[in-house]
Amino acid sequence: MENLKKALEGDASDPVYHFNVGYALLQHGNYDAAAERFRAVLDRNPDDAEATTMLGRCLKKTSLKSPMRSEGFERLKENYQESAYWQLKAVLEPKR
Repeated sequence: MENLKKALEGDASDPVYHFNVGYALLQHGNYDAAAERFRAVLDRNPDDAEATTMLGRCLKKTSLKSPMRSEGFERLKENYQESAYWQLKAVLEPKR
């Protein structure tokens, strides 16, 4: 969760980061905070069906352990940004 939040802080305009933080929060049962992240995704991409579904789960306070398939919804970045790579590497490498 800490790394997901750092990625979001690095680029708060990116809906992928908002989605992944929301998904992690939902997995931990933090419905209100997760709903905020899914709303942020929908502000940036109103047609995002998965974000709409996840927001609905948050509002209904439906656990991810319920019958609906909810595994594998995490999203990966599809474009490479060198500055983001170096920022993430600096955060994840152990201090020397």
